[in-house]
Amino acid sequence: MTAATPVSIGRNFGWLHHANGDRGVVMCAAMGFEALCAHQSWRLLADNLAAAGLPTLRFDYPGAGDSLDDANDPMPYDSWRRSINEATAWMRETLGVQEIVLIGFRIGATLAAEAGGASHLVQLAPVVKGSVYLRELRILSRMHDGRESGPRERGVSASAINLEGFTTKASLLSAI
Repeated sequence: MTAATPVSIGRNFGWLHHANGDRGVVMCAAMGFEALCAHQSWRLLADNLAAAGLPTLRFDYPGAGDSLDDANDPMPYDSWRRSINEATAWMRETLGVQEIVLIGFRIGATLAAEAGGASHLVQLAPVVKGSVYLRELRILSRMHDGRESGPRERGVSASAINLEGFTTKASLLSAI
């Protein structure tokens, strides 16, 4: 395991996995419950990439994880996409990397493709159709709601999806 340093990129929190290469990696995570389930594997992937000589950045989207939230942001999806551009610019300016590889998982893969600005793109289980993805989230939510244990959020509107305590609001659902 390589040493990772906490970094701040605008309003976003991230972890930089150090290496001396001139090709950097920006990792674009999944959303909510999917991101939580993949967290350890995501961190190990970042460690392995850094060990192979690729400085690697994992970061949280605005309003997710340890990043600051703008409760008045009407389009969080657009903010997430912009945060990917900010992360790639930060890698170039701060570390002086010449090339950027975006690696995205699930909705992060879709965001990475839409954000662009990289030399290479790796998509892991990308969301290719928003309606199918949202149907998957709703089904998972119903399956988990049937259990006796697990976090619940009271007052979640019918137009939102609550999956194990991660609520996806209507504005984000419509953007997806």
